[in-house]
Amino acid sequence: GKRFSKQYTTVLSRSQQYIQCLPSPEGAVLMLTSGWESLCRLNAIRLKQVKRQWQQIKLAQEPGDLREASRFCQEVSEECAASHLGLYKVNAWKNRLTHIRNTTDRLKEKRRKSVSL
Repeated sequence: GKRFSKQYTTVLSRSQQYIQCLPSPEGAVLMLTSGWESLCRLNAIRLKQVKRQWQQIKLAQEPGDLREASRFCQEVSEECAASHLGLYKVNAWKNRLTHIRNTTDRLKEKRRKSVSL
């Protein structure tokens, strides 16, 4: 439920901060990407369920329950947004690492060609 999602987000965020210090983080990036994608799917399913429940409560016209359901729907929406932000950040980091690796490879190739001349 809600608590699991927040703990999952915290673990992924801290892992992402930690592995930026590793000399070769490519494998860790794949793991983090998979983790964030899983969390996004989980939160999307939860949000769909919560919205369905909210609709049922709205149709029953019970104001107290509707306020509580609306608040909970907002919380789940925020968790969903946070997981998408985490996925965006890890994908941006992955793209940056790919760019750095490609640039490094081109420089190595250039040096190798200049040494062989």
